[in-house]
Amino acid sequence: MTSDLPSADQTSTPDLHPPGHDRFWRVQKMEPGEGPVEPGALAGQGVRVFHDGAPEALRIWPVAGGIGFTLGEFGGSYLSLALALPDEMMAGLSSRHVLRLMLRGSGSVPNLRARINLRCGLNVSRMLRALNPQGTHRVAEHDLWHLPFDAALLREGWIDILMDPLREGRFAIVDITLSRRWRAEV
Repeated sequence: MTSDLPSADQTSTPDLHPPGHDRFWRVQKMEPGEGPVEPGALAGQGVRVFHDGAPEALRIWPVAGGIGFTLGEFGGSYLSLALALPDEMMAGLSSRHVLRLMLRGSGSVPNLRARINLRCGLNVSRMLRALNPQGTHRVAEHDLWHLPFDAALLREGWIDILMDPLREGRFAIVDITLSRRWRAEV
């Protein structure tokens, strides 16, 4: 049986650093554990898998530049990858920035959305955007001008890639990149 899912030894696409962006980060190597996937399972450095389905109905595995999923009789209402924002992406982050998440999917990829989460003190500010097709990738841009947060109190940030696990199947999310640029002055 052939599969359109990338194998772990395939190389990822070339650097997709967009012009005008001052920071760029690519998820490197995913290293998920074997066996049933419990909610909050570590899938790589700064990457966790969250869900409310049956752990034994979800399998994850590393693929080139990303992570593969197999859903059995999952029965859950959500599935997400949580990506901790690295220090270099958080440094100097302000409401004058736009964060761009880009990824590629293969197989039976479900509906995808991206939610940015910024913790400032005890508060967490959130913004949800659809990951829309753009060529061979899916892209979401978060204009932080519309997100109420205090940059002076910013402690941590993460992005949730939210998936609708509506059916059984296999799919992969690869070439996950995040970049940051200044928003245009109005």
